[in-house]
Amino acid sequence: MINFEKELEAVQRTLENLTSTQKQIAVYYGTGVPTKQWTPVADRLIDTYDVTPTQAARIQAVLHGAINDTMIVVWDLKYRWNVARPNQYDQEMETILCTPRFPTYPSGHAAMSGCAEVILSYYFPTEKMKLERIAEEDAASRLFAGVHFPSDNSEGLELGRSIGHQIVKNLIREQDHDMREIDQQYRGNFDADIFAIDYQQFIPFDFSSDCTSLIKSEPKKLFKNVNVPKPLIKKLR
Repeated sequence: MINFEKELEAVQRTLENLTSTQKQIAVYYGTGVPTKQWTPVADRLIDTYDVTPTQAARIQAVLHGAINDTMIVVWDLKYRWNVARPNQYDQEMETILCTPRFPTYPSGHAAMSGCAEVILSYYFPTEKMKLERIAEEDAASRLFAGVHFPSDNSEGLELGRSIGHQIVKNLIREQDHDMREIDQQYRGNFDADIFAIDYQQFIPFDFSSDCTSLIKSEPKKLFKNVNVPKPLIKKLR
């Protein structure tokens, strides 16, 4: 049983004590479609490990197919349980980003990240710790933004990882017509550069400034190292 009174207090406390870095993290992961932070990660891993075009296509197809399956499960659960957002419990709450207008539990960002972490770790096992860091940071970003409860994110991560592990079990069994394993794992450690510099966006995104919820007014300097689209900066000021 989730104690939403304590969960709400955690969100309120987080918003009151955010660091500038945490605000950058919230904006970095929260402006745009959830997958836009993971596609460049996969691309950099593919380039770093000199993956062949055929295997690269396989990895991308598996990754995005797995994410698609995860999001179907997430949205089924969101509307099955229909849990209110933090700002629906505290209607004076001002968040860092606009609160989405659909149920909160579980977090789509967290679930997608948990699944992506597991899938990419299957192909690139030596990069597992860095992939885990990105997944957990993406999940935490939704709390920093004030749009999710802590349980949305922790349970979302667990859900996504569970789906990812189930998919990997099936991948391991797949063989071609010569009874050879289809997938190749890249076990060398080339220490791929998969982190964004100062939380600058890999992929520019014209994020909509339309918002019907309360958001904090923040000085532009908080986002000086983040490639935030101009409409969003205007809305946040």
